[in-house]
Amino acid sequence: KCQYHAWLFDSRDGALKATPNFNYKFQPEEKKCLNLKKISMEVFAGQFIFVNLATKQEKPPMSTLLSDLSEDMMSFPLTEYRHFDSQHHLMHCNWKTYVENYQEGYHIHSIHLELNKAVQPKEYVVTNKKNTYSIHYAPPRNEHSDQEKFLWVYVYPNLAINRAR
Repeated sequence: KCQYHAWLFDSRDGALKATPNFNYKFQPEEKKCLNLKKISMEVFAGQFIFVNLATKQEKPPMSTLLSDLSEDMMSFPLTEYRHFDSQHHLMHCNWKTYVENYQEGYHIHSIHLELNKAVQPKEYVVTNKKNTYSIHYAPPRNEHSDQEKFLWVYVYPNLAINRAR
């Protein structure tokens, strides 16, 4: 049952069954267009929910695409983390330019001044995995830094996961 309009749908196949208080008699073809659509949903690493709205499964499940990422994140006990912040950035550029920018650390010394103080940017390493995601690491500038406690992951084409221990 839709909580907003109180329309009734069949829980097995999403077919529209009834439209209470709606003064229009749908033709069968019209009614079929109003059926709920099946979607794919997957929980990854116990915390990330991925939804695929495509009508057919065009790509492998996220658990397959990101199987190595689960191992890469093992030293970060995700079940102990709590959501701290979500950020959404409107980028006034071609998205491919932004993704390409995230694939190197050369610009850290001139753009990310605080990060430049904490890490050794000349040692910045980006490891691409399965052409699906990349993991970033730069060793700390000194032994008192907590830099090694961070995980930077970029999942193609538009998801960044940054974790701190």
